[in-house]
Amino acid sequence: MRNRSRARQAVGRRRRPFRPPAPLIGAGGFKGRVVADLSDEDLQRFMDWDARSQLTAPHRNLFDPQRQYCVDLAPYWCARYELERRRNAELQPGPPGPVIGDRDSIEEIARKLADYGYRRAAQRCHPDHGGSHEVWIRLMAAKNRLLAAANGK
Repeated sequence: MRNRSRARQAVGRRRRPFRPPAPLIGAGGFKGRVVADLSDEDLQRFMDWDARSQLTAPHRNLFDPQRQYCVDLAPYWCARYELERRRNAELQPGPPGPVIGDRDSIEEIARKLADYGYRRAAQRCHPDHGGSHEVWIRLMAAKNRLLAAANGK
């Protein structure tokens, strides 16, 4: 019985995509800034020039105690990942719009538009995806009001 309840709880959970923490840039023209906060042009410029100048203190080296720093490639790889993620997000189209037929009435078109707008907003505002519960309740109330107006009530 215990395993069944765990299985039921796990059904509603979604895995979030992996997103590594963005490191601070330690040297160069973008020193002190977070990689994810840079624009696309700045990310490309950072990868071309400043990524080679990122240094960190390594673990203690018994064979070469004079060596104080080593090249840190974490900001470079995070910048590269961030650029690729942004480009893939631009290429993915949104959900298809409502199909409006030649014989649809104005009320039916209004219902389709309200439903389409609700679905688009629900993807961003749902509490399971980082939205707040209060916004979700207001979104549901707005959808109900639009559908009531479309039905002529």
